[in-house]
Amino acid sequence: MPDPATIAIVLAVFVVAGTVKGTVGMGLPVVAVGLLTVAIGLHQAIVLIVVPALVANLWQLAVGGHFAYLMRRLWPFLTCTVLTIWPGTIALARVNVDWLTGLLGILLAVYALAGLTGWSFQVRRDREPLAGPAFGLATGLFVGMTGALSIPGVFFMRAIGLDRHQLVQAMGMSFFSSTAVLTACLGWQQRLPSDLALLSAVSVAPALIGMVLGAAIRARVSTKVFERLMLLALLGIGLTLMGQGLR
Repeated sequence: MPDPATIAIVLAVFVVAGTVKGTVGMGLPVVAVGLLTVAIGLHQAIVLIVVPALVANLWQLAVGGHFAYLMRRLWPFLTCTVLTIWPGTIALARVNVDWLTGLLGILLAVYALAGLTGWSFQVRRDREPLAGPAFGLATGLFVGMTGALSIPGVFFMRAIGLDRHQLVQAMGMSFFSSTAVLTACLGWQQRLPSDLALLSAVSVAPALIGMVLGAAIRARVSTKVFERLMLLALLGIGLTLMGQGLR
């Protein structure tokens, strides 16, 4: 079982990550995996995010009323994502962890910079059948190697012209399915230590507490300001992880 200091760090991270999600509507997995990797290492971070991410995104995929429409539109992307998580987890076991930590740092920095600069692109409807699988293949590999559920899948989902409510539900569908398959792959490969799995389950409570706090913050603080602060923090985390990967 992790020592008390490590447990305290993990629980505090999930309060922070839950607060981010409660305030801006997303960000729990990406914030948690970044902070946990800085604090305790990539392999442990990936295991610890699985249960809170499953619980948080189950709700997000279930509400919105667009599930059938989004499934018809996103199934090539979602299918290719889940198919490449397995080889990604194999790489996680075999590739130097410093290199993968640096890769996670790059992904977080790219995600943050895209948000801070307002960078975006558009995918025409007639190109979705090709773009969806391509983005899905890359997303699944990165999920398996780093636990980063968002990149580059979020860029694709934003590029295809979904409205705000559809986008939130689409991200929930992507994050939940990716986390479920990631958990299954790690379990099949016997890389879900019982003590970390238990701590991951316990971490649901602080994540939910953080989401409640985030909802309260959202009522009092500009969501755009908070999101910008989150992105600046993610950029700092990403640069830190890049430095760890190069040491």
